[in-house]
Amino acid sequence: MTRIDFPGKLLLSIIVLLPFCSHPQTETISASPGNSAWQNRALFLAGMPTDEEFAARPDIQRIQASPEYAKHARQMEEYWQSVKMHRTTRIQNWRESELDQRLKGHEADTVFYPLSGADFLNVSLLFPHAKRYIMMAMEKPGSLRDPAEITATELRQGYHSVEKMLNNITQTGYFFSKWMNAYLQPERMGYYGTLPTVSVFLVRLGHRIDDVQNICLDSKARIGSGPDCVIPGYRIWFTDGRDGIQKQIVYLSAEIDEKIFSENSPLADFLVEQKQFDVMMKAAIYLFHLRKYAVGRDFLLRNGDVIVQDDSGIPFRYFSDTDWDLELYGDYRAPLRGLGIGVQQDMAKAFREKAHPLPFEYGYGNQTAARKSGLMVAIRRNRG
Repeated sequence: MTRIDFPGKLLLSIIVLLPFCSHPQTETISASPGNSAWQNRALFLAGMPTDEEFAARPDIQRIQASPEYAKHARQMEEYWQSVKMHRTTRIQNWRESELDQRLKGHEADTVFYPLSGADFLNVSLLFPHAKRYIMMAMEKPGSLRDPAEITATELRQGYHSVEKMLNNITQTGYFFSKWMNAYLQPERMGYYGTLPTVSVFLVRLGHRIDDVQNICLDSKARIGSGPDCVIPGYRIWFTDGRDGIQKQIVYLSAEIDEKIFSENSPLADFLVEQKQFDVMMKAAIYLFHLRKYAVGRDFLLRNGDVIVQDDSGIPFRYFSDTDWDLELYGDYRAPLRGLGIGVQQDMAKAFREKAHPLPFEYGYGNQTAARKSGLMVAIRRNRG
């Protein structure tokens, strides 16, 4: 859920704990008997109770006794209750009543979310049965450090960073580029990059973080930690709180350009190796409307089995009735202003004639503010 102002860049979500410029390596962490160290760090940052061993540490007790942490915990709970009321409950109910049967037999184990930023929330709600989430954006992978290793100033800035991101989702359902640049990117924040926010979403949604690895996609489309690094990122292994299945998030940090989806590129090969994958796009800044990104658009149309998007994803005219079953929800009237994209008249007509109600906002900018956002679900016919 990502952007409002600047055409974006990509990251595959994989959890990175070293500086962005360094080669990824797996950090060795001794887990407590209760939660993993990663789970406790995420719970701490989310303002939620940790396990007894972590909470009994004198350095953690001092931090949690501070007025700054008490305020942060209250703020996080307040924002999350708003997210639950306006997003999670509505999306979950809509998904169960509307999409579960429609997508039955079509869903792949892998979902690809380009231009995701730190938005694990929406992709997990719309694709709860996926076993691998590949997120991609330009934002840094970031770090999820032990709070006792962070200075008081860095902690305050880190709290503020995560609060701003959660508040952003509360207000609009997606992340503003300018806010991500201001609050996710700077390493001085103590908690920076997408990893802290993704981790907060995981624990707030009731999942358990088992492990986090710094990773890199190499030139042969392999995930590892060697020197042949093409796209850095992180991988989170987590146990789903709903079904008890261990799943993973792969986050890759890269800018979308005209070559990244080209034939035999590491990213394209990596995605094709998944055999089947679904695609989600939200607030995707109309990137695939531009001729410059036609290769990426065609790659997603050729390989995606289910595509869920708003009008800022792939233009409506590319979804032929021969190849795709389409369902429309909500409303579409005009694109976000200021990006040089005209009204898709064929899309507007289709929404007027056959769109179903949508009980939550999925667009961005003026569409979200006016509660006039639309969502398109495209299911490939005759896969294979």
